[in-house]
Amino acid sequence: MGTGYSLKTPCDIEFKIGDFGKLSVEVFDDRYKDFVTKREPMPQFVNPEGYHEVHFAWMPDWAVETPEGYSVLYSQPFNRFELPFLTTSGIIDNDKVNLMGSMPFFLRKGFEGIIPEGTVYAQMIPFKRDNWEHEVIIENPSNLYKKNMENSKKYRVPNGGVYKNQVWEKRTYS
Repeated sequence: MGTGYSLKTPCDIEFKIGDFGKLSVEVFDDRYKDFVTKREPMPQFVNPEGYHEVHFAWMPDWAVETPEGYSVLYSQPFNRFELPFLTTSGIIDNDKVNLMGSMPFFLRKGFEGIIPEGTVYAQMIPFKRDNWEHEVIIENPSNLYKKNMENSKKYRVPNGGVYKNQVWEKRTYS
């Protein structure tokens, strides 16, 4: 997915499991020695199943500032299920707060090795804050079925690409 900005590791980072299952991390470039840190568990983060109990954080040495009225969604890179870590998600009003911050993450159990320089560790998606109103409409099941069949005929074609070629609009993030 090419939406927003990709944040990438600035150097190789190695995770090892030592004596008694103790996790250690080594950042292979002294300029970024504080890029990954262990941190005390935060009670608002339930440890995800399949990940170590140890909490880590990405600690970039820069800050984000957005124009007035814009926030940023920070997230695990979309659809990157193979990554050995899970970066937590959150929204920051970066027009009001633009301090260097930390992004908590968890390491998958069983992973031991190097995360190479240039690995995408987070995705940033800026968006304009707006108030929203919504309405819930209960559709007749036969109407829903009819709409689903119409959509299937239009978008589910053998070669695909209908949405991308006829509906989707490219966005620019410079």
